[in-house]
Amino acid sequence: MHIVAIIAAAIIAGGAVFSGGAVAYGKVSASYDVTSTHTRVATFLHG
Repeated sequence: MHIVAIIAAAIIAGGAVFSGGAVAYGKVSASYDVTSTHTRVATFLHG
């Protein structure tokens, strides 16, 4: 399991909630960040 990616996703999600503004943008940004982070982690692990 990509534990680092999961932790990163939790941090990103927490940051989006904490910011409180532009919720829709935050969700889109978080989704993009999670995807790119997962890609980076996978590349690092398998790379």
